[in-house]
Amino acid sequence: MPRKPSESQDEPAAEAAAEPLPLGGLGIGAVARMTGVDEHTLRIWERRYGFPKPERSSGRARLYRIEDVRKLRLITQALSRGHRPGEVVAKDVQALEALLLAGLPEPAPVSDDPAAREREQILSALRREDVEGVRSALRRLAMMLGPRRFVVDVAHPLAIQVGELWASGQIEIHQEHLLSDCLSTQLRLLRSLFEETHGPVLLLTTLPGEPHALGLEMIALYAAAAGASTRVLGVSTPAEQLVLAARAHQAAAVGLTVTPSSNLETTSDAVRQIVAQLAPATQVWLGGAGAAQLPRTPGARLVITWPEVDAALLSLGLNGGAG
Repeated sequence: MPRKPSESQDEPAAEAAAEPLPLGGLGIGAVARMTGVDEHTLRIWERRYGFPKPERSSGRARLYRIEDVRKLRLITQALSRGHRPGEVVAKDVQALEALLLAGLPEPAPVSDDPAAREREQILSALRREDVEGVRSALRRLAMMLGPRRFVVDVAHPLAIQVGELWASGQIEIHQEHLLSDCLSTQLRLLRSLFEETHGPVLLLTTLPGEPHALGLEMIALYAAAAGASTRVLGVSTPAEQLVLAARAHQAAAVGLTVTPSSNLETTSDAVRQIVAQLAPATQVWLGGAGAAQLPRTPGARLVITWPEVDAALLSLGLNGGAG
């Protein structure tokens, strides 16, 4: 799981000392009391999901709008009905209202998620600080399931689960970082088995300001197991450098992951630049939880769900479908 910048230890105290705040903004303590979302969670959601986005006072205290309070109350209603933070915090007010009107989410049958028990055992080991237990369980599942099912059934849902546990304060950030490292190591080890693959080249990266690499590693392994020659450029690659790399490697496709906290305007401009400068035969794939929020760009393909990944791989003449 990607590392998150730490809040300074004295920031909460500084914010508390800064109240009362000037007219036109609500302090973080007031918002917490009005919505039932504690101050720690508000800061986590701000970093992880890009909401709420408070202004800052001259003393650097967060200033929230009354519209933020309204949306936070909708979010808490959705959470109380079984939705997860990653599903609802980044939604706009209209989408949240529609979600609440639609009623409770359908519970997934246990048989639809055969790896759920194994993931819970890994999380239990993580909570016990049993690092070797986490590593050995991941190794065992990788051997048992194979690379692509390991990504779909273990790595991806586990990364979501641990992120939400951290966002809700149920685990510490150092535990999330630890699991991220263990997952990343296992994904890279599995991908090393496909280093001699000579299929179509798939370049993977994020744009500047997007420091999240774990999703890239999942897609890299999944695509490599399907026959792609995957090359991960790392994170925060400028658009012009990605174009140069795509030309140098004669890439059949370039893939970008986008988080919900991305600057949509800046990201959209970069995507248009990349599409315009690449050869027409080079595909541009947009994945990640924030990709669906971007304005549609002709020449760029949304690759968010695993069936969409399979379809994109098939378009390159590769073997789509987990196995």
